[in-house]
Amino acid sequence: MPIYELVCKACGHEENLLCSWEKRQEAVCSQCGSDGLTQKYTSIGIIGSKSGASSASAAPPRQSGFT
Repeated sequence: MPIYELVCKACGHEENLLCSWEKRQEAVCSQCGSDGLTQKYTSIGIIGSKSGASSASAAPPRQSGFT
C-alpha cells in the first residue's frame, strides 16, 4: 500500500498517509479538518533488489569523445 505525502491548503500542515487511492481521496487534515489536501510529489525509496545487481556492475560513465 502506498504512502502519500500530503499538504493541507488551509493550514499548511504536512502529513504522511498510508492508504489505498480510494481512501486517499477521502482524507482530511488531522490539524484543522480541511479536506483541501494536496499530494507532494517526491522521490520513491526502493529497498532491496531481486536482480542481484549492484552499483559495481553498473555501466561506466560515457565519454564525450572530445579531448
